[in-house]
Amino acid sequence: MVTLLAYSMLLLLTSCNISDSDQPRDSYSYALHKQAAIAVDTTQRLVGEGSSTTITTFSIIPGDNKVFAYKHNVNPPEGLIDAGLTETLVFQIPSQIDRFEWSEQKLQDHSAWYKRSCFCPLSGAAFKLTSGTIRGEKMSAVHWIIRADITIESPSGRHEIAFSEPFYVGL
Repeated sequence: MVTLLAYSMLLLLTSCNISDSDQPRDSYSYALHKQAAIAVDTTQRLVGEGSSTTITTFSIIPGDNKVFAYKHNVNPPEGLIDAGLTETLVFQIPSQIDRFEWSEQKLQDHSAWYKRSCFCPLSGAAFKLTSGTIRGEKMSAVHWIIRADITIESPSGRHEIAFSEPFYVGL
């Protein structure tokens, strides 16, 4: 009986143990794609029986611009289903530019997009950036410093992104 009680207590204590593997893990990437472009497309997504909505999506394709891509991944703990999240922010500039700064209206005039992929409404839908600032400066042939402070208002909620990081040409 004592052995059964001790085994039960041990099982109870180890099943409630919270370790680093039980916590979501964040990872970030900052990439510069030379000779690229952002392709924007729309598609219809069913939202109910007999009802659909138009969803905007984007992808990075070969082109004549520089495309910067920021990605934030939240990886769920092992064994947790439908808890991951990926945020992606992309924007492009003409290849010959070595410095830029966009705020508010200038942001809207350029191809700058955000999407959130998760187990959430409008997952994977792209939204044009409309509020905040992005500035960048070329440091070398393969290295830029990009600073961003962006707020995205979308039907899925308000999302804020801020960073000041080096972006390198992808291999």
